Amino acid sequence: MSNIMGIQNYKIDGALLYKLVNIYKLIGTNNFISESFAAKDSYIQKECIEKSCILLNNMFNFCSAIDRSRLVITKDSKPKNYQEQSLYNLKQVLIDIFNKAKEPQSILNPMDFVDYLKKIYGKQIKISTNEYSINNPNKKSVRYLFIKLCDEYNEVIQKKNYESLIISFVFLMELYNLKPFEEQNELAFILIFYYLMLKCEIAPYKYLSLVEIYKDNKEQLLDLINNGSVNYDTGVLYFNDFVEYNLKLIEQNYKKLNKILAEIKQENRAFKHDNISKTIMELLPNIFTKEEVKKYHPDASDSTIVRALNALKDKKYITPLGTGRSAKWQKLIDINDPRYLFGDNYDQD
Repeated sequence: MSNIMGIQNYKIDGALLYKLVNIYKLIGTNNFISESFAAKDSYIQKECIEKSCILLNNMFNFCSAIDRSRLVITKDSKPKNYQEQSLYNLKQVLIDIFNKAKEPQSILNPMDFVDYLKKIYGKQIKISTNEYSINNPNKKSVRYLFIKLCDEYNEVIQKKNYESLIISFVFLMELYNLKPFEEQNELAFILIFYYLMLKCEIAPYKYLSLVEIYKDNKEQLLDLINNGSVNYDTGVLYFNDFVEYNLKLIEQNYKKLNKILAEIKQENRAFKHDNISKTIMELLPNIFTKEEVKKYHPDASDSTIVRALNALKDKKYITPLGTGRSAKWQKLIDINDPRYLFGDNYDQD
């Protein structure tokens, strides 16, 4: 029995449970995050996959020609040789994993990842045929153990008998120790890590590069796996530290994601502010009201319109002709005035 099946008898301690509850609270904000990105949602996800592809190319050296590799990754330039084809296929694999993880009924299929590695490297990639034994007098092949491990993971996840995040991190520790492929086990580990986090609905790994997070924390992550695997030959994993470290990474990256959202919100506000100012100066008559501005920008809040009016007043482009909600405003300069044409650069030498 692997640790995947045995973990169902493990009682989560209070400290770990507290951290896990906080992560599920953050997962509860996923819809808000997606809605906040709005039109930029798919664009940012595309950028994230491209960044991951660039980082994987740096780590595994698929294509050493920097300019060509960026064209293949970001512009889908047609590959000119085997190396570029491998890099192009890597990007397609990341896209496929991303899409597959969104399917509610998708499961962790070991043969999918065999096919992914073959697509990237060619048909020579295969599951290791070495024999390996864990707490079992009868030796089992690595192929058998890998498929059995995936089956056990799917069974526990589908039955919802235990926390999916903890199960996923224990699976990754098992996977690292098993090393199921004859080569490229680290890439397989990263690809499966990516899939599992997406299936667990960890939003930061949709918008931020998991590859970058793995690369920046690789030494700590592998040390924690190795330290927790000192008795692996007897079938025992100590997974608490590895799980806690990953929960900390998830929390950190939710904070990073929220910071990005705040910056986007600020950019949108500035863009809206600039659009309102342009409307006032270029489309409205010489004397106008706030209500006329509102007709051009029905979605803008009153406070946003007032900020735009006050900003133009501070620049001495307009002036109020009264007070109150129905007050009129008058332009002091027209759009041909150099102060408007050159804006903040007007007074510079």
